[in-house]
Amino acid sequence: MIASVSKTKEILAKYELQAKKKFGQNFLIDSNIVSKIVKTANINKETVVIEIGPGIGAMTELLAKEAKKVYCFEIDKDMVEI
Repeated sequence: MIASVSKTKEILAKYELQAKKKFGQNFLIDSNIVSKIVKTANINKETVVIEIGPGIGAMTELLAKEAKKVYCFEIDKDMVEI
């Protein structure tokens, strides 16, 4: 799962990236928090989700499993490849 300290560090190192203050970037590193967010939002197979700032995909990973479709919009061009 992407939402962990080790996996986040691994991905950021692989792509030689770090959080950019100008975008106010933070990375979700707790899979329990990601699960709670998705559960609280009542996401199901009929839900279409728009995710703003997916970053490295910690929440996107679970949304893709739970939702009908996920559209992601990222302004950091360095994150788009991930």
